[in-house]
Amino acid sequence: MGLITWLKDRLGGNVPLSGDDFNSALSEYEYLIADIYIPELAFWSAVNLISNAVCKCEFKIFLSGKETKGNEYYLWYIEPNRNQNSSGFIHKWISQLYRNNECLIVEQSGTTYCG
Repeated sequence: MGLITWLKDRLGGNVPLSGDDFNSALSEYEYLIADIYIPELAFWSAVNLISNAVCKCEFKIFLSGKETKGNEYYLWYIEPNRNQNSSGFIHKWISQLYRNNECLIVEQSGTTYCG
């Protein structure tokens, strides 16, 4: 009850927090939490699952009908830019794609950026 007393003092002390009022207010907050946070948690869990699956895939790069492991391979699998590794880049790419329904990947001076 120390938290409730502290809150009562901080909010002015005039708000009666009896048992029934407090429980009804708490149940309203529980419904709000269920309506907002649980779908958000489910969405980001699904995006994370998909991003992890894409990170484990290997995209093969072919040049003139032959598989090559050149600069493109290095950009996609090792270090797309100086600030991210390939896993972080793919996670950002997939999360932008699912959150905004679009994603722009730009290559500039041998590095790739996701925006």
